Amino acid sequence: MRDASGKQRVIAASRRGRRGAVFVGRYHVVAITSPWQARNALRYVLNNYRHHDEDTSWTVDFYSSGPSFRGWAEYRQSSQPFPIVPTYLPLPVKPARTWLLAEGWRKGGPISLHDVPGHPRW
Repeated sequence: MRDASGKQRVIAASRRGRRGAVFVGRYHVVAITSPWQARNALRYVLNNYRHHDEDTSWTVDFYSSGPSFRGWAEYRQSSQPFPIVPTYLPLPVKPARTWLLAEGWRKGGPISLHDVPGHPRW
């Protein structure tokens, strides 16, 4: 379905039979072109649970790729900066294919396990 401007709209049906756009107005695409943007995108994805006041007693979100991320600032001080339960099964994570996400983001500064993402400025 297309809206009045001709843009493609995503339509979803709810349990109550309502219909409406799911992503229109809530999702936008931004090309990440700088190390600073890449760092903040990673910070947002890895620590977003803290922004929403989820269980902040956790050191890392075990339902994300956070346990597999080797760029935590705290790794400099310790080989394993957070405890992992022996029964934990890591989620499958595909390695970054671009320089910005593999290495370039580090030029934007370290990402701490304790960062609470705010609203991105990009």
